[in-house]
Amino acid sequence: MPIYCFSTNEERFNDHCESADIESARKIAEAELCLEEGQAYYVGLRKDVHPELKLNASRLLEDIGEAIYEDVGDICEDWPDVTAIQVAELERRLQATFFAWMQEVNCNPKFWQVVDTRKFDGRVE
Repeated sequence: MPIYCFSTNEERFNDHCESADIESARKIAEAELCLEEGQAYYVGLRKDVHPELKLNASRLLEDIGEAIYEDVGDICEDWPDVTAIQVAELERRLQATFFAWMQEVNCNPKFWQVVDTRKFDGRVE
């Protein structure tokens, strides 16, 4: 079941609920937000954040290559000589390792992204 979030300022979506659809979530939001008549509020879908997916093996290899170039010069110009498939496999491994590390040190995101936000005016009677 989707998780919806709601807010009165479209910036801080602290409250959330499981709901079958946005209309059901809207009614829950109105009950929990203690809205004044006509007060605007926002409801959107909660989307989990996955920092491990931000790791980019191509960019990492480029950064390492530039650092090595500073140390040894042109001799490393063709490094690394790998295929796109090999870079994709490296990225998969890096992401898996980073995810495992986040689990190990209890560094999982305690935040989320809110998407498909809709503004509502007032209360549903």
